[in-house]
Amino acid sequence: MSGRAIVSTFSSQLEVQCQSSQRALAKLREIAHLVEEDYYRGTNRMAILRLHREFMHAIIDTWREVESGSVVVDSVQVLRAVRYINAPDLWGLLAEPIMKHPRVLREIRLLINLLENVTRPHSAAGAGPQD
Repeated sequence: MSGRAIVSTFSSQLEVQCQSSQRALAKLREIAHLVEEDYYRGTNRMAILRLHREFMHAIIDTWREVESGSVVVDSVQVLRAVRYINAPDLWGLLAEPIMKHPRVLREIRLLINLLENVTRPHSAAGAGPQD
């Protein structure tokens, strides 16, 4: 034995196993910040699109974790919709020549709420969140 105790709690499993989901949420929040900044001061649109690409990678990683069974979500259907419909739609809104900031921000808030409250990833090893 190495002398180190291994502590396995649901929260630590969630933190380790669902980093891609947390990364996706962080990227969405960064996008929202830049979109707000763009509305008031103008910003580099390429930076926003780069963040969206990173968000997509995080969603794809979350999807792969769900497929492999290492992460369980409360709604696979919603995660599938986020991956294949909502995220590409957001890309389209962000890439429009004249961005409709209020609509983009509403879509981002919707995605954040879906990821936080509907899909709710948790470790497959744990029993899941208790409500």
